[in-house]
Amino acid sequence: MDPEYRPALSTVPPVVRARTAGGLVYLLAWVHTSGGLRARITWVEQWRDSPETWRWEVAEIPAGEVSEVAGQVYSGVPRETRGEGA
Repeated sequence: MDPEYRPALSTVPPVVRARTAGGLVYLLAWVHTSGGLRARITWVEQWRDSPETWRWEVAEIPAGEVSEVAGQVYSGVPRETRGEGA
């Protein structure tokens, strides 16, 4: 493979431990809001009545509800600023 080639999806977001989601989740972005720093996270869940069916969940939670996981690199996580009323 050409060393300069980079597919559209070239990295997987790092994981964090999130109390809200009950375990490990992907950290998509840090979001600075007027109410404080938030973490945008995503994870996969199974439907209870259809265990072969999966769905992605996305949430923004207070940054204090997540903790880093050893070995993950967080330097590439996007940072966003959300103004008042956004």
